[in-house]
Amino acid sequence: MSPLLDVQSLAYTYHGQSTPSFHDVTLGVSAGECLLITGASGCGKSTLARCLVGLIPHLYKGQLEGAVWLDGCRTHETPLWQLSEKAGMVLQNTQGQMLASTVEDELAFGMENLGLPRAEIGQRIAASLNRFGLERFRTQDPRRLSGGEGQRVMLAAMLSRQTPLFVLDEPLSMLDTTAATDLVRHLTELAQQGRAVVVCEHRSHYFSAASAFREHALERREHALNPPATHVIQEDSSAAPLSAAREFCLHVDNLSVTFGEHSVLDRLSLELSSGQIVALVGVNGSGKTTLLRSLVGLQRHAGQVKASDGKPDLGLVAKKSVKAGPGARLPES
Repeated sequence: MSPLLDVQSLAYTYHGQSTPSFHDVTLGVSAGECLLITGASGCGKSTLARCLVGLIPHLYKGQLEGAVWLDGCRTHETPLWQLSEKAGMVLQNTQGQMLASTVEDELAFGMENLGLPRAEIGQRIAASLNRFGLERFRTQDPRRLSGGEGQRVMLAAMLSRQTPLFVLDEPLSMLDTTAATDLVRHLTELAQQGRAVVVCEHRSHYFSAASAFREHALERREHALNPPATHVIQEDSSAAPLSAAREFCLHVDNLSVTFGEHSVLDRLSLELSSGQIVALVGVNGSGKTTLLRSLVGLQRHAGQVKASDGKPDLGLVAKKSVKAGPGARLPES
């Protein structure tokens, strides 16, 4: 019996690039199997994931070599809507996948496109919400949830469709330890139920204890076709040394943030002094991102955030990029 997913001598080069993202990938995944694709950043895991479900070449310009067969259909010859009945995918940036204004509607959307009966859609929604602990978010906007909660929503939406193949790109990137462990268990159970599962993930240690997963490593390809010119870097003695940052203490007093009727932060107080490295830890939805946004003034809040020497210059590197033009409002969650 041929595998559900059959990849033969696959290579892909994005439009405008001279070096393939990956080269000569051959693999097969049958129903009931789990495959973990690992490799360093930049080795082509996300690109390969797009190829497996047909997003490449249908939605991306570039050169595809080799072939991907999905449930007997060659992906580049099969319409994307047909492929969507055979494979589901969760992207690394789940915000880009969200289409509905409530979690319930987000889960229903894909099943409605498959033409499932309304009663069955309702049963699958209830089961998926329970499986991922999302019942209390049923009527909330998924775009206002935390990164980890949003990722669980898209996982639930994909699993609700019950396609033969599941492909996940960096699914653990925003999950806390408990949620990540639970996801590996869920995926193992899916394989035991006869599904094929492919996970592209660099946090491979979460899968080390899951015997159901076999591993395929991608190697990062250097730009050998256009090697950079060799330069001798000389020390510039005239360069000014970095100046030391001024000392300050950041005071947070009774900081509270509420979204609708949901309290995210409740009268939080703390002090952060210059020279410290502080790690904020907590489960998905505990308010880590909301706190950081509040500290830099991007989130409406009650309470005070002030510095001992006035208002310090605070910068934020966010996990989600935000495009804001003139007059645009930043998101509130």
